[in-house]
Amino acid sequence: MRARAPAAAAVLYFRRRHLDAGAIILATVVSLAARPQPAPAPDLESTLRAAATYLEQYEQEVTAVIAQEDYLQRVPSEARMRRLRSDMLIIAQEHVGWVELRDTFEVDESRVRDRDERIAKLFMKPNPDALQQARRIASEGARFNISPKLFPLNRTLNVPLTALRFLRGPNQHRSTLQLDRVEPSRIVLKFKEQSRPRLIASDDGSAASGSFTIEPVSGRVLESEFQLVTRRVAGKFTVVYAEQPALKLWLPASMTESYTFGAASASMDGRASYSNFRVFRGDVDGHRQVTWASAPQGQTVNV
Repeated sequence: MRARAPAAAAVLYFRRRHLDAGAIILATVVSLAARPQPAPAPDLESTLRAAATYLEQYEQEVTAVIAQEDYLQRVPSEARMRRLRSDMLIIAQEHVGWVELRDTFEVDESRVRDRDERIAKLFMKPNPDALQQARRIASEGARFNISPKLFPLNRTLNVPLTALRFLRGPNQHRSTLQLDRVEPSRIVLKFKEQSRPRLIASDDGSAASGSFTIEPVSGRVLESEFQLVTRRVAGKFTVVYAEQPALKLWLPASMTESYTFGAASASMDGRASYSNFRVFRGDVDGHRQVTWASAPQGQTVNV
């Protein structure tokens, strides 16, 4: 057998090397194509759309919820504190999202009324004046709030769902919104109110601002922060949400608040926790069933 010429052998070797390299490249491309590609990073528009859809569904699910609220209020400069225990009622309302009403039954471990869930009973059967009566009860209970003696504050913002009003689909256009931080499991979205009349009315027409921590795909709100700074007082409220497995809902787990009064050294703060959620579901013979689980534009603040 005649030996291959050196030039022919070199050409054959070159072709084999290139064929092998091509096979490796092709296999690499196929492998990369088969490998799951990371989802594109969420943008502002998709985040707002997901949040609006989530809150629209949330309004349908959280139509009437009662929780026990354990609420500690402090005025550090005066070494005063107060412990309140109340029924917190959350009722869905089309134009504003929810109405939240507090009915206090215990102050500093002393009963101020029988715990008969009177505010919830107003909605247990048809009653055209139920909401008006419930507002009156909540207004009466506001007298138990404490504030610095030199800066009395009649506040109605210290309820957990206030910030969500700015994230609802119909209200998103009222604020400038921007992505602040994007992580695989959560997005931080900042807002600054621009439109008038303000969703939260104050004596000087101050704009609200704050942030939301949101799950990227579901739009679920995990945490909200809301601030209102006026000439007289600056208030900040942070709410953390947690799942209530028995109800299959994410509801407020805690609310913290803080206030500072102008250039003065006076301040106050508070922390509330929520438990023992009960949800009205459906109507039976004109009455609502209650599921037990352990575990209007222009709302006013007089500042």
